Amino acid sequence: MATWITDFTIYISNDAGCPPQINEYEMHLQDLNEGSGGKYVYAGCKSERISGNHDDAVTSLSFLAFSSQQTQKPDGWQFWNPQDLNVDAGGKFIYIVWNKGEETDPIIEIDFVVNESNDSIDKKGISWTKINQDLNEGAGGKYIFCSYFRGHALDDQIFKRFKWEIRGKLARSSAPHYNEEEGDKSQKMDDDAIKFLVKNDIKNVISLNEFILNKEEIEKLREHNIDYLHLPVDDFTAPTIDQLREAYASYKQALTTLVYCGYGHGRTGTVIAAFSLIGHRYTYAQYHELFYVEQEEQYEVLDRLAEEL
Repeated sequence: MATWITDFTIYISNDAGCPPQINEYEMHLQDLNEGSGGKYVYAGCKSERISGNHDDAVTSLSFLAFSSQQTQKPDGWQFWNPQDLNVDAGGKFIYIVWNKGEETDPIIEIDFVVNESNDSIDKKGISWTKINQDLNEGAGGKYIFCSYFRGHALDDQIFKRFKWEIRGKLARSSAPHYNEEEGDKSQKMDDDAIKFLVKNDIKNVISLNEFILNKEEIEKLREHNIDYLHLPVDDFTAPTIDQLREAYASYKQALTTLVYCGYGHGRTGTVIAAFSLIGHRYTYAQYHELFYVEQEEQYEVLDRLAEEL
């Protein structure tokens, strides 16, 4: 099974700010009307795990600008949201449109880039595609562009449970090609895994796997300008506080970091939770629910770290 985007929603507010999750939709926290003086506008994606064909997956995406308000779905598109993205801001009437089930790889991620000049910024990563439509066209605000990238069913088999904790900055997953029967030993940083990292613009890998990658695998990462930090932690145990500090230092210096262990929950969750401790405190239940922390030892090391901060 793979995870594809299957639907979009638009959230309008008189006030700045948007919930990170609305029903089944993960919301992007970029105001699409920034600087224009209109309503606050946010876009969200619904993602679903789909087996077999991808008839329900989004395969084309665009934003269309018109001189007048539209009341019918634009020609050539299966779906749209009739909400004008420039609401109360003046300028063009801009709408999001998309198709599903075409003979191409589905779209699995979108992002928005804000620019001070009328030049869209290429999203880094070989599979990112920019949409050359300023979402504030004619409204006088900042220039805002959307980019997306496509996935393939194979992606979900390489880094299982891949998830952005902070979009474009911090991600988590299983070890590459992990299988539960072999456990940590099953990790394999092959060409497909490298392609996945490059596509997602990962520049730093923090591994809590019991086993270090072999020299050839580490060299492959270096050839693609990807740093690798190995902090060995036995399965079902916790990193030390020193290891958490070292992981945090690596994360802060990097542009984009992926953290993995074996399965991708307990040890990885402990590190992700440690990164989140600055300015926050959590209960054991919250550690488990938010970060998939599993073991008493992992809870305890986080509490000790929290006391130091």
